[in-house]
Amino acid sequence: MDPQSRVRILEEARSYVGTPYHHRGMVKGVGVDCGTLLYLVYGTQFSLRTYPKGYAVDWSLHRDEELYLDFIKQYLRETSTPEPADIVLFRIGRCYSHGTILTERGSVIHAWGSRRDGRVMESSISFFRNRARKVFKVVKE
Repeated sequence: MDPQSRVRILEEARSYVGTPYHHRGMVKGVGVDCGTLLYLVYGTQFSLRTYPKGYAVDWSLHRDEELYLDFIKQYLRETSTPEPADIVLFRIGRCYSHGTILTERGSVIHAWGSRRDGRVMESSISFFRNRARKVFKVVKE
């Protein structure tokens, strides 16, 4: 991905900050979850035509199957050299189930579901310090 595309991705991702968390929501300012946030942000720059559908709120707590990871691997390439605007997946529960966008500050932009304060936010990557992670690069078609 070229540097200009990375800047545009981060600008678009930051435009969602403050959007409430809403499971499977797809409307900026109204509600998104971590998967639909990635779909909406990257869909503005790349031809993502689909996203994982039909997943329960707590699916990652009860399954070992890597649904999210397998979906991401269809479209992205895993990397060991992270750069801004790459996608970082974290293991939450029993499998990789939380998608975030790496920033130039070393933080991540993500939709975090919480009953009290769920929203899109920019968090220090240390927020996930004890979680397994994988980093993926978007390969432009």
